[in-house]
Amino acid sequence: MYANYREFWADYRAIANYYEEFTRIINWMGPPSIERAWDIYSQARNQQYGILVMGRTCVDENGRTPDQFGNAITIDDHKALGVITHRDEAPGVRNGQTGYGNINVATGGMIMHYYNALDSAWRNGKAGYHFLYNDAWLLGGAHGRHDFNLASPRWKKNIWDSRGQRLTATGREVVFLDSCGYRVRKVGHGGLEVYTSTDRQAAQNSRFQTLVGAMRSVRNYNAVHNLCIPDGV
Repeated sequence: MYANYREFWADYRAIANYYEEFTRIINWMGPPSIERAWDIYSQARNQQYGILVMGRTCVDENGRTPDQFGNAITIDDHKALGVITHRDEAPGVRNGQTGYGNINVATGGMIMHYYNALDSAWRNGKAGYHFLYNDAWLLGGAHGRHDFNLASPRWKKNIWDSRGQRLTATGREVVFLDSCGYRVRKVGHGGLEVYTSTDRQAAQNSRFQTLVGAMRSVRNYNAVHNLCIPDGV
């Protein structure tokens, strides 16, 4: 667990090249801000409801529908829930909305997603997203030992990019959580899955180095086959 920004910054600097490489090879991804990553980490770790939402949560860009990814939620769902990850997104949340579970306040850190960036900044090649932010969010959730609710099924296409032969963003989340002692449990009768911490020490001792190590250990689909479920199940 990171007690302060200085510890967080030092750990990031030790593996900064890993994240800076994304900026060099992905033309729509701008350079990451460590300050923003710290803010996201802190919000996720201190999330008041103890629940974070992971998975293919952004599915209504041009030509994409929830049917492609299962029970993934849309940008409108984000707004209805009143969820924001960073204060920069606050103007995008309509005041006074009541969403699922009667959450009608901004619940910073529940979802890692910069939906405001999709229309303007993303299209100009300056996305409000970076893998550093997603990883900071993951670490914050693990350090807070929060549950991670899956917004989309653990189907192969949600976990593994067959064309690029690499993990999807959701796949990275699943691999990290599995590596630090999180396990899947079923909730209710609708097939909802939740990742729950089963190893306090592994969760709270996770760091950027262990997270990056888990990602680098995955060289092909066989390494994550056991983390997936058959499509449509």
